Amino acid sequence: MMRIGVYLLAAACLRESAKSNAPITRTRAQKLINLLQRAGLETSYRYRMHFYGPFSDELSGDLELLESYGILHSEARERQGDGKPYYILSIDEDADLPELDADFQGKVAGISAYSTEVLEIAATYLALLDIDPSPELAMQRLRSKKPDKCTDENLADMRKLLAEPVFAG
Repeated sequence: MMRIGVYLLAAACLRESAKSNAPITRTRAQKLINLLQRAGLETSYRYRMHFYGPFSDELSGDLELLESYGILHSEARERQGDGKPYYILSIDEDADLPELDADFQGKVAGISAYSTEVLEIAATYLALLDIDPSPELAMQRLRSKKPDKCTDENLADMRKLLAEPVFAG
């Protein structure tokens, strides 16, 4: 896909994901697009390990571009407890975006069904496997990097997500 259309494809995926009713934050957008790219989304975002797992400066820039074009809107909120800001993203329903085929709509819906924490640990686990293909070592590093998010329930959901056919191979 031509680079110029990648940001529109990302926006189409975010708009489809919003149907899951899970608020889309910048972190969720990063992890969702990372996982969708691994599931066959034709984008070429490069990721590096960051505090919340894989992070793409290119995707971050594309989100800013989408906002400047009025396609993406962000609403500032304060996190409960520490008051730190975060942003809820939404995509203009009237924006002229590429249509996702039914198969890819299913992939977006399937991945979007999971919590942001599960997407975060799944994307981080896969990134750790890219560094060293040992599942045991990747899991050890994941638990060390994200101990509060590696609950039994989240890890079970992560395993369920990564067992989906879109991640086979």
